Amino acid sequence: MRSPRPSLRILAYCALLLVPVGSATWALAELSSARAVASADSAIDATLRAVVGEYADVTRDARVRARTLARSRSVQRALARRDGAALRRLRESYPDASFRPGAGGSRPQAGQAVRVVMGSRPVGEVVVRVPLGRALLEQLRRGAVVPPRDVLVLTTASRVVADSPRIAAPIGLRPGAPADVEGGGTTYRGLEAPLEGDGHPVRLAVLRPKAPIAAEAADAQRRVLYAGLAAFLAVAIIAYAAAPAIGRSRIARESRAQAARILSQVRDGVVLVDEDGIIRSWNQGAERITGVREDEARGHSTVVAVPGFADLLSEVPVARRADETAQAVTAPLRLGGRELWLSISAVGSEDGIVYAFRDFTDQHKLERMRSEFVATVS
Repeated sequence: MRSPRPSLRILAYCALLLVPVGSATWALAELSSARAVASADSAIDATLRAVVGEYADVTRDARVRARTLARSRSVQRALARRDGAALRRLRESYPDASFRPGAGGSRPQAGQAVRVVMGSRPVGEVVVRVPLGRALLEQLRRGAVVPPRDVLVLTTASRVVADSPRIAAPIGLRPGAPADVEGGGTTYRGLEAPLEGDGHPVRLAVLRPKAPIAAEAADAQRRVLYAGLAAFLAVAIIAYAAAPAIGRSRIARESRAQAARILSQVRDGVVLVDEDGIIRSWNQGAERITGVREDEARGHSTVVAVPGFADLLSEVPVARRADETAQAVTAPLRLGGRELWLSISAVGSEDGIVYAFRDFTDQHKLERMRSEFVATVS
């Protein structure tokens, strides 16, 4: 028997499956791409936090130095006496510090100022500056271990300082919001945070080239798309390969249904009994002859479903071979106070033993009457 060809219905289902699978795969690919960008943003944020922490350490060291100088007796006397020569020597010794007699004036950008008090009288202030230049950026880069590809940018009200010569103008970031910016002909993914600047606005930004981030996002998207395509192809191949088996199963179901319809129209009783003595099939002919409904017989033992039926079946020879002719046996069966004479034959099968029987009661009565008549005449 030739195997059935793959069902066109299976192939049509695969084609219909392509739309939802494709939509879901594309959505997952977009999600993977967004996750790659979000992961890069998290890395930039971590770098920015490390740099801001390093800047806080620098400003704390400057304040400690300013307090140390403010407690110096030579600094206090020079400020109290307004000794110009002594103040010049102090500035030469501490080039990053300013010594201001009196109540103090305006503070320089990013400077740590400490008031100097001699006795109980303020005599001036000491300001240790934190110069906002490339030297500071190099110090922050070393202290925070910034990746070489990242660019640090300091923005004040008057200028922009970056450790890359390509960036010389404000980059247009908003604090706390990662965004793509252009700088020196290169697209960056950046994040900015405000810094303490003694009243002056100072912002620090970390920029990372966008090209590697975009490449990683595109690679994640491609991986998901390829995985989705591979999954769909695998399902299609399995469905195509399974189509003959599915077709055979469908044909087998139709054959069984057709056989069941045919058996329901047969007037003879047809019963399938498995090796454990359980009735697996009980057609309408058997129900009509015995008066036992199918739901009462099917799934039950022959001993329980039809009393006396098991003893009757044990007397029927079973044809086991294909070339063996089934021998019919006529025997009585008593059911509910009435006696039935059945003509039964049996054939073995893979699922059990198939018994076919017909009601031979009327014929038996006629045969008995004829025998009695012949005996009487004789």
